[in-house]
Amino acid sequence: MVVLGLLFVTAPIIEPPEEEVPDVKYGQFAEVSGTNDDLEDLNDFSNLAYYDSKWWFVSGVITDVDTYTMYVKSVSTLTGSTTTERTVAWTTGNTAKSTGDMNIEGFSIYINDNDIYASMGITYLRDDDTNYYVEASATYTTDGGSGWTDNERYIAFTQTATIENKAALLRLIEVDSGIWMHLAVELPVTAKSYAAFVQVDGGGEVSNDDVKGWDYQHQGCIVSGSYYFVYQDDADDVKLYAFNGTTITAQETLTTVYPVSRNPEVQLYWRQKTQEFLIDEDHFYYRTVGDTTWSSVSDTGTTTNGIIWGYDRDGNYQIRFIIWKDSIYKVFGGGGIAKIQTYTGNAYVGWDDWFANGADKIYQLDP
Repeated sequence: MVVLGLLFVTAPIIEPPEEEVPDVKYGQFAEVSGTNDDLEDLNDFSNLAYYDSKWWFVSGVITDVDTYTMYVKSVSTLTGSTTTERTVAWTTGNTAKSTGDMNIEGFSIYINDNDIYASMGITYLRDDDTNYYVEASATYTTDGGSGWTDNERYIAFTQTATIENKAALLRLIEVDSGIWMHLAVELPVTAKSYAAFVQVDGGGEVSNDDVKGWDYQHQGCIVSGSYYFVYQDDADDVKLYAFNGTTITAQETLTTVYPVSRNPEVQLYWRQKTQEFLIDEDHFYYRTVGDTTWSSVSDTGTTTNGIIWGYDRDGNYQIRFIIWKDSIYKVFGGGGIAKIQTYTGNAYVGWDDWFANGADKIYQLDP
């Protein structure tokens, strides 16, 4: 049962035709030496935010068969040291068979003014070999860190078998005056996969169980108060969905295809001003809001997907740059895109003018 380069911009906003994104003269990203190890390691679209002149993110470790620890951390400069802002030791709802049977399934952080929400997801096999469990936990503050509230959720995505569940914590979102975790879950025995939402600041749980697989989901963004995201359903239709805090409803069937190699932590649907984007390891789709047909970018290479975030004037998350295949693309305020640089390394996430390669390097935009 489910309880659940050094040049300046010389062109205006660009909306290129299908299969063509023109180069634009713009600054180039270059490696920075001596950067913070924790920032270098970031590899998830939704695990980075900015507040109080610091970058914030979440990490965690499995500590025993029935405990795990989550850390909320911050760094004020790319070459500075890490500060631990919050530590929470969690107790699992059941005892795991061993620490080797416990997996961390993702981290996410969301910041809006003084509100800071951080979360972590795990799965594990119970010690009697009967069930795998999915659990998600969160800590949050509404006063910039003076006081924190903890909320651990034992989610009943369980199955009576020792075939491992698959799960990913995709994104923290604010919908209907509540903070929710978007989870992708698959139960192999029951052949059911879920787009699930679990409330951080309350007890709500909402899910759809018609997803083709746990990794057939694109995390999304807020549109007019609802969270818009994408998944491929059991009938192989790729659809745009909206979650309003109560229900998940299909908005549109999309003329797109899913990647061969899927990773929901770096698959993204995003709407920015007049443009929509749908990005995964194989595809970079875009279109003007209101259109039904997608254009696409063509490129070569195997670079991992990367997003460089920032805030708009109202404090909303906004894409600054997209790293896809072997290129870096500037995303302008109105949503237009332009290729600015060739880049052949890995990339995952960054903020304003830098990004991490998920291992040992940070690259920053030359002024």
